[in-house]
Amino acid sequence: MQTELNAVAQQAGSDPEQLCKALQPHFQGIDVPRELSACTKWYEQHSKRTTPRSFVRWLLRCEPSLKSPSPMKGKPKMSRAINYEAALQASIEKGLLENTPSTA
Repeated sequence: MQTELNAVAQQAGSDPEQLCKALQPHFQGIDVPRELSACTKWYEQHSKRTTPRSFVRWLLRCEPSLKSPSPMKGKPKMSRAINYEAALQASIEKGLLENTPSTA
């Protein structure tokens, strides 16, 4: 697979836009232009030159990004802290717990 991707990258040449456009269909879930920017920055910081082949190796190590959660529909649920406080108060009212200050 890497050999095939290297061939695709070589055909696209060193033009960043063409390279991203050629490789994007092979890397679903990965923001290829953002990764090219990160790859180029890393290589520059390490006094190296980014090549189409090195970029393919970079992409093969990337993990697809997770989809952002969809917006909540309806009434938001109470947080665990609020639920904990409500359960504690209910336990005290039912006589299951004593309402004494903690001695910490």
